[in-house]
Amino acid sequence: MSDDDGPVLLAAWGDTHCGSTEGLMRPKQYQFRDNNIGPNKRQRAIWRRFEAYTDEIARLRNGKRLIVVLNGDLIDGDHHGTHQLVTRKPAEQERVFLDCWDYFAQAVGFSDNDRVYVMRGTDLNGSHGHMDSADNIARDIGAVPMVQPKDYAIEEFDERGIVRRNRNIDGWYPWDDLTLDILGHRVKFTHHAPAGLGRRQHTKGNGVRSWLRSYQTELALRKQKVPRYVVWSHVHTAWREIMRLDNGTPNGDETTAVILPAFQGPTDFVKQRVPFAHPTTIGGWWAEFRPGMPPVDKIISVELNLDPRPERI
Repeated sequence: MSDDDGPVLLAAWGDTHCGSTEGLMRPKQYQFRDNNIGPNKRQRAIWRRFEAYTDEIARLRNGKRLIVVLNGDLIDGDHHGTHQLVTRKPAEQERVFLDCWDYFAQAVGFSDNDRVYVMRGTDLNGSHGHMDSADNIARDIGAVPMVQPKDYAIEEFDERGIVRRNRNIDGWYPWDDLTLDILGHRVKFTHHAPAGLGRRQHTKGNGVRSWLRSYQTELALRKQKVPRYVVWSHVHTAWREIMRLDNGTPNGDETTAVILPAFQGPTDFVKQRVPFAHPTTIGGWWAEFRPGMPPVDKIISVELNLDPRPERI
């Protein structure tokens, strides 16, 4: 990423699970093939947090190039026999997400000088959408592809003798994992967590710290650059952990591990797997990079706690 040496704002969000009755949805009615649907109370609360996050990015990006990473699970798919779907059709779920992206892109003033990347999520066996859905979305919004499509000449013909005018025919757009170099700082993204937070409050974060120390040491032994940020999603719980690798320099090489919050509330499937789970954190993350200065970052999230009041006996 060397197109511009000016300041850069990196915005990362995901786990929107559009199509879920707990996922992100604009406050409007959608006419699908078989039904007309709008957001419920929980989705309206999630949308207000998305608006607040979007407003923050719009404010911060003034005078900066904007890089957006959509870190997977953008639609919910049709999985685990769930009944909590506004539609089971992937194409309709994709359109719900694209409507949310249009709102974000217009609000932050997304331009040709900015970039957006789409990450693969939990797409195996149709869980949270097939890989094709991430590819469809990435192509639609003009994301940077992982595998560059061939730039067809206008006079080139396909096997049927038809001129190929669509330059977006092949290639592959969603990324398995992504490494950005922003003003000399490495930032790595993946959807699935290489380490979890655990389920016990008194040991929460131990797994992240242990993995981060091991990862830094492995890179140091290979004489490879330690990333400034490692970012993942999937667990719907915001977390930020800093680990410093002592390499003989005054400050060492510092890596911040960031687990992104989500834009989906807890589903029945989650409640069955993790009873009495802590509230889902709703929101996104940003990091600001300026030439010659250390980057700064912040998770913008709130706990979504919509549990019913205790029954009085």
